[in-house]
Amino acid sequence: MRLIKYKLNTVNNAFPTKARIFNYSFSFSTKKQTEWARQRHQDAVNRYFKKELSGGAIERHIKDSLGYFKNKQQKTTEHPLIMQDKIKNLKPSQKGYNMWGLIK
Repeated sequence: MRLIKYKLNTVNNAFPTKARIFNYSFSFSTKKQTEWARQRHQDAVNRYFKKELSGGAIERHIKDSLGYFKNKQQKTTEHPLIMQDKIKNLKPSQKGYNMWGLIK
């Protein structure tokens, strides 16, 4: 990796793999926890780029995630063993259950 104007350049530093990778980002978070984290991220982006992103952070997150989650539902048994009990015990208040009621 090389630094260009103090920004990390990661172009061409990835390689294709057939490894199954699971992303549990916000899966166990409530909507309030997710709103806080996404707003914090949006505020950091706004400060870094010195501009305001339009729309609310949580609305953007839901819009970006909704299509992904509708198409990526998997059987619990396809997940690593260590995660299967956590998935089985998800509550409706957590995003991974059904994205707060948005996925039927």
